[in-house]
Amino acid sequence: RGPVELTVAIDGGELVIAVADHGPGIEDQHIGRLTEAFYRVVASRERGTGGLGLGLYLCQAVVDAHAGEMQIFSEVGEGTRIECRLPVDA
Repeated sequence: RGPVELTVAIDGGELVIAVADHGPGIEDQHIGRLTEAFYRVVASRERGTGGLGLGLYLCQAVVDAHAGEMQIFSEVGEGTRIECRLPVDA
């Protein structure tokens, strides 16, 4: 469905890093839990096929450590965009 897109920009006093895909998307009921340690949308996935469920948890920890904000936007059938905003020291 197309390549993963990575964008980096400065918006005011923030560094904005965004990653977007054109995959199947994620249902709304999962969005709020994606940054929980070991949470996986498909619980039946095994380590070899679906990871450990730590990727977004670790991303959130890094963003939090830098006093930033991470948002997840997704639409089923369209894909997912994750945006991290980090303050830039002047």
